[in-house]
Amino acid sequence: MQILEHGQAQDRTLLFFPCTAEPVWAFADTITLLSQRWHVFQVVYDGHQPEYPGDFTSVEQTVDEVISYLKSHGVSRLGGAYGCSMGGACLTRMLALGKCPSTGPSSTAGSRPISCPS
Repeated sequence: MQILEHGQAQDRTLLFFPCTAEPVWAFADTITLLSQRWHVFQVVYDGHQPEYPGDFTSVEQTVDEVISYLKSHGVSRLGGAYGCSMGGACLTRMLALGKCPSTGPSSTAGSRPISCPS
């Protein structure tokens, strides 16, 4: 698993869990827009991008690795979060664990924003 960071000059943080089997370039326009207002942490799953080889193991392992990455970079609370499809499963698990809560809007499965208690 890799995390690509965009908009590092921004104060607000946004975690971006993409859907299954979509390459990084599929979200380039979205990430460009988001990074104008957010410090975006874009998750790249193992085996989903040629330059980041490996095998995807589980939602649980991915979430543990994301939480570890964020904490090692001084992020203990997110300003917002997005997850679609498998990314929605990752986001739901992460928020349920409460180890890196989101204080802003969170969206799973790309449906509608949900607000999670802090």
